[in-house]
Amino acid sequence: MNFLFPFLPKSLRDVEDLFDLGLCLNELSMHDSSRDMVLAGEQQAAELKLALEQESEKSKRLEENLRKLDEEVKRTDELLYQMIPRAVAKRLRSGVAAVDTCETFEDVTLLLSDVVGFTTICGGLTPLEVVQLLNNLYGCFDGLAEKHKVYKVETVGDAYLIASGCPVRTQLHAPIMAEMGIDMIQSANSIKDESKDPPEGIKIRVGLHTGTAVAGVVGVKMPRYCLFGSSVATVELMEQTSSPLRAQISEATRNKLIEYNVYDIEPKGSVKTKDGTIIETYWLNGKLEGVDSTELNKLMESERERLADSNLSSNQTKVGEGWESLSASRCSSSRPYMAIASARNSESRRSGQSSLSVVRDLSNNDMQSRR
Repeated sequence: MNFLFPFLPKSLRDVEDLFDLGLCLNELSMHDSSRDMVLAGEQQAAELKLALEQESEKSKRLEENLRKLDEEVKRTDELLYQMIPRAVAKRLRSGVAAVDTCETFEDVTLLLSDVVGFTTICGGLTPLEVVQLLNNLYGCFDGLAEKHKVYKVETVGDAYLIASGCPVRTQLHAPIMAEMGIDMIQSANSIKDESKDPPEGIKIRVGLHTGTAVAGVVGVKMPRYCLFGSSVATVELMEQTSSPLRAQISEATRNKLIEYNVYDIEPKGSVKTKDGTIIETYWLNGKLEGVDSTELNKLMESERERLADSNLSSNQTKVGEGWESLSASRCSSSRPYMAIASARNSESRRSGQSSLSVVRDLSNNDMQSRR
């Protein structure tokens, strides 16, 4: 039979092609390389198939590893953005030094809250119950901060400090923070204090102040985005002299809110700072009854959507339908000031005092510990 097939088709590559022609291997010539070519093609096809399967498996493993890497990067980013604002973190990643992220924000509204009788509450609960209580309270506050798009600066014990107008500037910082304070009081009172019989709602004091603040990243091992300036000391004073379930605001904040004619603001009196300055204060009782605040609500909702945009540059603010760029003055002169602040915070931690340090006199760098 061999003499019948002296020439093989060029397309004959392996045994499968041979079978397609209706031939068997023993029908090929024994005196040329026909059989060797077919068998070599068969072996090469098997090796290529095995290599393809191995590469496909490697590709799947690589794709899975890349997916897991992306998830870990996202988790890392979320942890980073909890300590440092997104816009500031992006600048640090681009190679900007931490001290160069320091900026002066001329118009910021700060809010500080404190749990009334927290020491007494701790005395009636186990440590685990205290932690659970604070987790419930701060979880509620964090949800409100996300809703109103304000920045959570830090929590120390039962104190909760937040800011609007920093690190992203906005002209509606005062009404946004006023809404936040009203919601915080109502939400905190819905959380029960199990140390009392029967359980009662948590009572907090709230203080608000509008002014200038210096903000920047402090620390190397555990960097934090911190606020400094007399405004921090003033908002602390507003909180300390406030009353349970009430929000006390400074005259600067009141002057911002009365522009909108929708808030119920009641004169309270005056308080004296440690440097002797007299500050007029007011109660923020909520919104006026029978007053249409639809327009303001729409403006704030639109502004919250803008603030939620993570790609927004931190030095822009929306005015009407256009964009206006605001120049942020660099605080090169505040570098030694921030070094003093960091040193004082370290000293307070070693002595067991609260790390929520505040500035009493920005020009003289007179730092005082919160507690």
